[in-house]
Amino acid sequence: MSVPDFYIDPSLQAIIDDCDLVTLCSSAPTTFAQANSESGSSGFRIGSAAPSLSLVDGATDGRAVRQAAITDGTVEDDDATGTGQFIAFIDVADSRICATCPVTNDQVVTEGNTWTLAQLDVWTIRDPA
Repeated sequence: MSVPDFYIDPSLQAIIDDCDLVTLCSSAPTTFAQANSESGSSGFRIGSAAPSLSLVDGATDGRAVRQAAITDGTVEDDDATGTGQFIAFIDVADSRICATCPVTNDQVVTEGNTWTLAQLDVWTIRDPA
């Protein structure tokens, strides 16, 4: 049993096309407001970076959306001192979350510093068994 990549790719490509901001969050956001509002104003966002997403073969099989390593994430919240535990991939233009995932290593941040993130697969659609 198999499904060709050209059927799987469009759904993953939508995440790549729609995401225009990556936010580092102190908790798992479930709403756009939590992912995009700074922690000082009841949101979870403590930092942000530009997305660098691509469509790749999955680690085991299937297809995946991959975020390249982030080396220059900014901590823009004036009172941001804390730990980033989740990444949100958001569509600011349409006020929605495209995807979220936990970071592999918690990011301890303070205002004015930069944060980094190793390359990660945001979402994978595995081949049928």
